[in-house]
Amino acid sequence: QRAFKELEKAGLKVTADSQASSDVKKGFVVGTSPAEGTEVDRGSRVRLFVSSGAERIAVPNVVGLSRESAESRLDREGLTVQVQMQASEKPKDEVIAQSPGEGTKLDAGDRVTITVSEGAQEVEEVRVSDVEGLSEEDALRMLRADGLQGTVRERATDNEKEDGTVLVQRPGAGVEVERGRTVVLIVGRFEDPGPAPDPPSPPAPPTP
Repeated sequence: QRAFKELEKAGLKVTADSQASSDVKKGFVVGTSPAEGTEVDRGSRVRLFVSSGAERIAVPNVVGLSRESAESRLDREGLTVQVQMQASEKPKDEVIAQSPGEGTKLDAGDRVTITVSEGAQEVEEVRVSDVEGLSEEDALRMLRADGLQGTVRERATDNEKEDGTVLVQRPGAGVEVERGRTVVLIVGRFEDPGPAPDPPSPPAPPTP
C-alpha cells in the first residue's frame, strides 16, 4: 500500500501483479517495471511485482525409481525425505509407494515419505517328517521340532489299537513345505461296536 501511494503521489499510474519469491516476504514489492531509478513522464504506467511468498512445490512422482534417485529428486525440489522399508516382490531398493502423492503442493522443507522395497523375503522350507503310526502327542511334538504346526481331526475306528494313533497325515512324509505351515493329522478314536449279535436260532424240527 505504501508503494502504491508513493507512486500515485508522484503522478504515476500503478498496476500490481503477484510474483512468487522465497526471498521477499508476502505482500512486499519484489520489483518494478520500469526498473527502479528509471525516469518516466508523469502519468506513465508502472507495474509493481508483489511477493506472494515462496512458491509451493508440486510433489514429483518417484514411485518406480531407485531409493537414491528418488531421494536426489526430492532433495532438488527442496523437500525433506523420510524412508520406510517394506518387504516386497519388487526389486530391492525400488520405491514402491510415496506419501503425499504426485502433484500435491507443499512448502519448501516439507516431508515426503517414500516406501522402499527390501526385496522378497526368502522362504525357508522344511521336509515333513513321517508321523503316521505315532501317538497324537508324539506326532505333534515331532512336527513342532520341525518348525511346523499340527491340527488334529478325528476318525472313528473299531480297532482299539488305532485309538489315539495318527492314521493319515496331510501333506505326506517327505514333502517340502514352508516353515510354520500346518500339517493335518487324522487320529483314530476307538468306538466300541458292542457285543456281537447272537447267532440266529436253528429252525425248529418239523412236527412228525
